[in-house]
Amino acid sequence: VFTKGGRGFCNFLCPVGAMLNLMHRVGSYFSFTLRMNIDDNKCIACGKCTALCPMRAIKINENKAKINIDNCNCCGVCEHNCPAKAIKYGRKRT
Repeated sequence: VFTKGGRGFCNFLCPVGAMLNLMHRVGSYFSFTLRMNIDDNKCIACGKCTALCPMRAIKINENKAKINIDNCNCCGVCEHNCPAKAIKYGRKRT
């Protein structure tokens, strides 16, 4: 249970991780908060971001990468390693 998804310990037992998770979840409802965003038009579903994400927050669904905002800690590993430059840190895209 605590290793599935990469952040079981952080999400449930660590107070810092739990607060980070809560802030990301609440912040995901507002367009002015900063987060990792994937441009579906640029994503080539190569899976490099999925393999490199230390939090296991990215999955490939329907040939596009999707970020689980609850697990993402915005470290930028995916952004810096995306060959298509489809991942950017910034405000929510509409």
